[in-house]
Amino acid sequence: LDAEAVDAWAAVGVPLGIAFQMRDDVLGALGAPETTGKPAGDDLREGKRTLLLSLALDRADAAGRDVLVDTVGVGSASPAEIAAVVEVLSASGAVEAVEIQIHDYAQRARDALDALAMDGPHRSRLEGLIEATISRTA
Repeated sequence: LDAEAVDAWAAVGVPLGIAFQMRDDVLGALGAPETTGKPAGDDLREGKRTLLLSLALDRADAAGRDVLVDTVGVGSASPAEIAAVVEVLSASGAVEAVEIQIHDYAQRARDALDALAMDGPHRSRLEGLIEATISRTA
């Protein structure tokens, strides 16, 4: 592939990868263990730094920020403490903001796919991959 083709494919893959990671971060914080296969709140207990957490810290009120600071990164956080963090993530609008970002990045990938002028089954598979990335639950 020449540099122009690499750039054209990167314009699809990079935003799709970002959307994938953001979905993974949401699932790591909010996903149901029976669906994700990971313990509830595991990413929160690990203190994983994500856009979701950053937005929540920026948007939460003082009490919400205290919940985040006191609980995120604490490996022994109880299910109730994790539930309180999840409530702050949601109430702060951070979850909604990340969902918007996920869909925006997916749209960038779709737009870049359009620029490739690809038709047929390969395009359908790539469109399916984009949709699966943003709608996945595990």
